[in-house]
Amino acid sequence: MQKRTVLVLILLLAAALLMAGCGREEVKQVQEKTVPVEVFTAVKTDFSQEVEVTGEILAGTEVSIIPKVSGRVAAVYVKLGQQVGRGTVLLEIEGAGVKSALAAAEANLESAEKNYQRVKQLYAEGAVSQADFERAETNLKVNRAQYDQAKDSYDELTVVSPINGKVAYLNVDEGEMVGQQGPVAGVVNLDTVKVKLNISENLIGRIKEGQKVKVRINALNKTVEGKVRAVSPQIDKTTRAFPVEVEIANPRGEILAGMVARIKLPTARVKDAVVIPARAVLEHNGQQKIFVVEDGAAKERLVKVGLTGLDRVQIVEGLKENEKVIVTGNRLVGDGQKVKIIKTVGAAGGENSENS
Repeated sequence: MQKRTVLVLILLLAAALLMAGCGREEVKQVQEKTVPVEVFTAVKTDFSQEVEVTGEILAGTEVSIIPKVSGRVAAVYVKLGQQVGRGTVLLEIEGAGVKSALAAAEANLESAEKNYQRVKQLYAEGAVSQADFERAETNLKVNRAQYDQAKDSYDELTVVSPINGKVAYLNVDEGEMVGQQGPVAGVVNLDTVKVKLNISENLIGRIKEGQKVKVRINALNKTVEGKVRAVSPQIDKTTRAFPVEVEIANPRGEILAGMVARIKLPTARVKDAVVIPARAVLEHNGQQKIFVVEDGAAKERLVKVGLTGLDRVQIVEGLKENEKVIVTGNRLVGDGQKVKIIKTVGAAGGENSENS
């Protein structure tokens, strides 16, 4: 019985040793597996910390046009999207009574002027009294004022554009009644457009009037330069943020009101910083680490991060310039893992493949 027990123990021990040997072989095979990776060559450069804010693009100048008189529309002379100049006639309002009043006022003024000139001559010759002359002078002034008023009323029948721009909307057709209840048309000038932003109080001190910023317009798939035109000195009580206005030149007119703009605002800047893509940095147990390539293997490094941008970060400890940092495949490797570099992203962002 005792011999049988010893034999069983020997067999169990042999099996355990065999399994342990297989486990070591599997670990060895995993460690020797070569992982394809993409790397970034760490560079030293001037680096800006940025935040991205989103806003709606507005016309540089926008006016809503409300008729000064009520009446039926006699004619509409423009269409939606048409380029117009300052003073261009947009529409006319019927006004038979106004036109008659102007004609009568014009006739009365002409008569009063003739009478004044006649009385003035007689007064100079001593043929009429000073009172007669003053009555003729007063009558002329009254008729001139009545004519001016009638002319203003007549001019108000013609609705014109007060600025150069394009017709943004047109809410009227010929024959419709219009009045002072609301705008009948709108004209916008898009030579320059603007974006209104709300900036938090912890960032507003770093935004200066005249500062240049990058503006991304996804609808056009392009990035343009903008300039901070105005910074409010007072926080908005509703948003609890400071209104900021960014101006963008639009010489081609391709940027349209209503498009969404993503603006990168630099909030801090450092010279000669070691910079790498943010995706290269991994978080583990409250620490930040990266993997660099040394002698064909991945080497784990604990690092200290400084300024952070939208897609890149500054490394202040744990990395030197020109070292190769794994940016793709870094979650698939461990310390000492063999790797094969299939692509290198350089300082300028260019890429090249490597076969080594």
